[in-house]
Order: sequence, then structure tokens, then C-alpha cells
Amino acid sequence: MLVDVYALPFIIGSLVHVSCKEVQIIEPTARSIIAGTKPVIAWQAIPGVSRYGVEFESRVPEGPVLFSLDTQVTGTIFWPPQPLTDFRAAVKVLVTAGCPADNGSRLREKAASFQIDTSPLCSAPARIAASGDGRNVEWSAVAAAIRYDVTLLRPDDDAILSQGETRQTFFALPVAGETLVAVIRPYCATGFGPRTSVLVAAAKP
Repeated sequence: MLVDVYALPFIIGSLVHVSCKEVQIIEPTARSIIAGTKPVIAWQAIPGVSRYGVEFESRVPEGPVLFSLDTQVTGTIFWPPQPLTDFRAAVKVLVTAGCPADNGSRLREKAASFQIDTSPLCSAPARIAASGDGRNVEWSAVAAAIRYDVTLLRPDDDAILSQGETRQTFFALPVAGETLVAVIRPYCATGFGPRTSVLVAAAKP
């Protein structure tokens, strides 16, 4: 039997393509919303396969890429080496067996496999207001919060007047006699909670 040597690359490539399989991911479930930022990625085993290609991309919804990885693993479970977000992300995951390198083209074509949203585990403060003497902005404690990020803005032009982190549930108002926008964002072990903004009036000098 004669074989055209010039056709060998095409024949070999075709065989590799036929053996290439996308593996069904079973955890997290498709189109789910989870709170954990380093989720276990698990998939169904394929008989006879000992190595799998794992590609994933985490990005801010409709925004920039936060983290991406293309690697080979044994077994059917993979833990990301770092958190995929600190708040919200859309995550694409592609697990394959016997596939040639494709520079991420198949992953780019996929819809998000699941979403991450840490806010249910790190809720917004129920109350934010100026203190009785008008010297501080105060808020109700968030049970899971480790700290709070605070930004104080001028309402007419959004200029930042003061900014910082605190483990307390109050923060000094920098400008006496002015009404400011206070933006409070809790940070918990699971990541950031939502930003909450209110108008607060500082004490008059």
C-alpha cells in the first residue's frame, strides 16, 4: 500500500482531532453562581485517559481578565493555584483529553461555565450615618467582616477627600460643615462585599 508522504501531516492531524474530547465538568455545576473564590474543578473520567488538559479564564463580568491558566493534570480534580476573584467573576473552564494545543481558541468560544459572587457571604452594612456629634461616619457591623474600606467623596465632583481601611465601624469625617458621600465596603475571608454609599453631614465648625 502506497502512502503519499505529503498527506501524512494531514492524516496524523485528523487522527489527533478525532481522539480529542471535551470532558464534562461536574463541579461547579454549569451556569451556577458560587461564593467560593478557589472552587474545586471536577470532571468525569474517561476510560484509558490518564492526563487531561485544563484551561480556565476568570474575568470581571464584561470586563478585564483577572486570571488564566493552561495546564496538564492527572486525575479528575483540580484546585486553582490562587483565588479567581475577590468579588465577582465569570469563569470559563475547558477540560480536554488528547487535544492538540490551540492557543486558547476553543476556550474563547465558550460561554461562562459558572459565576463567582462573594457578596452573599459578605453583606453590606444595614445602616450608615453620621455620628451624633457629626465627627465620624458610622455603620452597623457586618458579622463576617475582617475590615472595611472607606472612601469619602465630595458629592459635586466626586473628588476623594479621605480614604482608608479600618477594623472599626466608624471613620473620621475630614471636612467640617460639609455634606459628603461615604462609601463603605466590607472585606471578609471570602472576599469583598458590595459597596454602599450614602450622604452624610459633618459637624459644623
